[in-house]
Amino acid sequence: MATVKKGRPVAILGVGLHNFGRFPRKTFINLSSMAISQALDDAGMKDAKDIQAALYSHGLPQTQSAGELVFAEFGMSGMPILNAENACSSSSSAVWLANKLISEGTYDIMMVVGTEKMAAGPLDDMLKVLPDRYLGVGLVMAQYAMRCRRYMWEYGATIESIAQVSVKSHHWGIYNPCAQFKKEITVADVLNSRMISDPLTLYMCSGTGEGSAAVILCAADLVKKYSKKPMIRIAGSSLVSSKYKNGVQEIFFEHTQRAGQEAFAQAGLTPKDIDLAELHDAATIAELMRAESLGLIPRGEGWKWTIEGKTDRLGTIPLNMSGGLKACGHPLAATGARQILAYDADRRATVIAEEIAGNDIVVAHNGNIYVTNPPGGAGNEPSKVWLIRPDGAKQIVDTGLRYANGVTLSPDQSLLYVADYRSHWVYSYVVKPDGTLDAKQRYDWLHVPDTEDQSFADGLKVDRDGYLFVATRLGIQVCDQAGRVGAIIPTPNGRITNLCFGGEKFDTLFATCNDKVYKRKLHTTGANPWAPPVKPAPPRL
Repeated sequence: MATVKKGRPVAILGVGLHNFGRFPRKTFINLSSMAISQALDDAGMKDAKDIQAALYSHGLPQTQSAGELVFAEFGMSGMPILNAENACSSSSSAVWLANKLISEGTYDIMMVVGTEKMAAGPLDDMLKVLPDRYLGVGLVMAQYAMRCRRYMWEYGATIESIAQVSVKSHHWGIYNPCAQFKKEITVADVLNSRMISDPLTLYMCSGTGEGSAAVILCAADLVKKYSKKPMIRIAGSSLVSSKYKNGVQEIFFEHTQRAGQEAFAQAGLTPKDIDLAELHDAATIAELMRAESLGLIPRGEGWKWTIEGKTDRLGTIPLNMSGGLKACGHPLAATGARQILAYDADRRATVIAEEIAGNDIVVAHNGNIYVTNPPGGAGNEPSKVWLIRPDGAKQIVDTGLRYANGVTLSPDQSLLYVADYRSHWVYSYVVKPDGTLDAKQRYDWLHVPDTEDQSFADGLKVDRDGYLFVATRLGIQVCDQAGRVGAIIPTPNGRITNLCFGGEKFDTLFATCNDKVYKRKLHTTGANPWAPPVKPAPPRL
C-alpha cells in the first residue's frame, strides 16, 4: 500500500451535470457546456477566470484536443489543459489527479469534466487487441458473467438475489431527475429480459448513453471566498491498477480492495464508518463484488444483504441510491464524476425558502412542497398554507383556517388535506396543475369531547385506499373518502401528536404520544407523498 502523505485539505466547490440519455442533436461540446455552467453557478463563480487548470475526460474517440475545444467556450485558454482517458474511470481518475495537484500546492482551483457520446450496443474495442477474443471473453459483460457464475457457485447466491439489485436500482432511479432509465421493474422482468451473457440478462447490465458531469475542486481554505454552503471535503482519494495475474481469475477485485485501503487510510476511517456508497455497477453483480472487496459487506454475504434490504435506503449500508449505473446509464467518462456529485446536493443543508414560520410539511412527487404556517408573529398574522416550488419560488395558497396544522396529500395527489387544530375539521383542496389550490371545503368532521370544539388535530397521513389517519386529542381518527370517521384508535397515555406509516411494507402505523412512541400493524398500506401517485378505489358510500 502506498505511503499516506498529508497535504492541504481539498474541497468540492461546485458540481454540474447534463442528464444522461440519448441526444443525437447535441455535440460533446454542447453536453459539456451545460455541466460546466451548472458547476460554475454551484460554485458561486460568475465566470471561469479563477480556474487555474482543467482536465477533460472521454473514454471513446471524440477529436484531438477535445478538452481545449470544450473549455474554449468559457474563455478558458492559456492554462494547462489535459485530456485524460482511463476507460470507465476516466473522470474519477482526473478528479484524483486534480485532488493531488491541489493538495500538493501546485494549483488552488481546478475543473474536471467528463463527457461521453456512445453508440448503442456492446463495447468491443478491446476485441481488436486482446487475445481473449479467441476465447469469447473479450467483452466486459462476458467477464462479469463468469465472475457472477463463480460467485453464485461459491456462496450459494441465487439468480433472483442478483436480479434484486436491478430492481432496487430502478426503484431509486425514478427519483433521480438525471437518470436515463426511470422505470420500475420486478425480479421477473429482470430474469425474463433478453440474455446478454449467461447468467446476465439485459436488465442486469448498465446501458450505454450520452451525458456530461463537471466538478470544481479547490483548496479548502478558499471555499468561503466563493460559497456559503457547507463544505464538502475530499477525505481520501486513491488510484491503482490491477496487478498482473497468471491463472484462475479471482471473483473479487483486488485492485478495488487496495484502492479502498489507501483511501480509508488517508481519511482515517474504516469500512464500518461509511454510511452509504456509490459503486461502479456496470453489471449488477459488480455492486456486490465491489462492496465486498471494499469491506463494506462481509465476503459472500452481499446477495443475502440485498434480499434482506440491508443495501436499501433504510438498511445497514445503502448502495447506489442514485440508481447506480443501471438506472442512471453509463456514458463511460461521465460516470466517475457523476458518482462523485450524486449525493452532493442531498448532503448539503440548503435553504430553499425563507421567512416561513412552518409547522408541518408535505413534499409531492413532482417536487412541490406544502407548508402549514400557524397564526402568530408580531402582528398576530393569520394562519397560512404555503406552496414552495422546486425552484424555490413560494406563494401563499390559502388563509383563513383558525390554526393550519397537519398536512398531507391524497394517494393520487389530486387533493391536499389540512387539519385545523382549533376546530373539528380537516379541510380539503383540489390541487391545480400549477400547484395552487382550489375548491376549499370542510371535509372530515372529527370527533371531540362534548364540551369542546377543538380537536387538537395534528399529524395527517393517508393509506393507498384513500383513508385519512388524523392525530387528535381522542386518538387516531380514521376517516373514509366520504369524510366520515369510521374508527378511533386510542392510546393508553393521552393525545396523539403525530403519526406515520413505516415498516418494510409500510403497513405499520407509528404514533407519538407524550413521552412514548407506539406502533400498530394494520391491514392496509400507507401512501407516501414522495412516491408515484396511485389511484384509490372509488369510495363506498
